[in-house]
Amino acid sequence: MGRFYLQKQEESPGRPGLYLTNPKNSSKLVLAEQDYSASQTWRWDNDMLMCDTGKVLNIDGNFKVGQGAPLLAWEPHGAENQKFCPFNIFCKKTEKGLLLHWKTV
Repeated sequence: MGRFYLQKQEESPGRPGLYLTNPKNSSKLVLAEQDYSASQTWRWDNDMLMCDTGKVLNIDGNFKVGQGAPLLAWEPHGAENQKFCPFNIFCKKTEKGLLLHWKTV
């Protein structure tokens, strides 16, 4: 599988599409309007979801791996907290799922 964008919200009149973004030089993950930058370009690499910023999706090490643990972007080290498969992120606070769709680059 090649590179792709992870879209949370589709674009519609008066509402921009939102994409998973790892702002440059940051461990943050945010939803932002598409800008086609490396910060929004993702790929699968050894069961890790890697951003073109060089960081990977990472479950915060201060929390137990599992549903409800916070996610951030981190330097790849291949530990269990960085291993994922195609997923549906569930938000415990809102009791709603965050299904991220990918669009091929």
